Amino acid sequence: MQFGRACFATPPSSAEMELFLACAAVTPSGVREALVGRPAEYAQTLQTIRVPTLVIHGEQDRVLLPATGEYTAQMVEHAKLLVYEGIGHTPFWEASDRFNADVTAFIESAT
Repeated sequence: MQFGRACFATPPSSAEMELFLACAAVTPSGVREALVGRPAEYAQTLQTIRVPTLVIHGEQDRVLLPATGEYTAQMVEHAKLLVYEGIGHTPFWEASDRFNADVTAFIESAT
């Protein structure tokens, strides 16, 4: 529950939170453990990306600070960064219409 609450700037309904946590629960435990505290240096890997890249980050993300999105966009040549004000770690959930429109527009512009 603590993780679920941290993911949202605006808490979802109880039913939506239950669904969100159920979806999160199907992530294998090994994957979740590998994500905790990832101490790896990503600059070199990010700098090798040569495909159109869209970085979307919630301005109120408490799971991965917005600086993470900014860093990613700076390291990937020609990346586009969109920061969603008032949104947490789950822009695909909290701002699904905007997220879908932004991803669709990005894909269409990149093809």
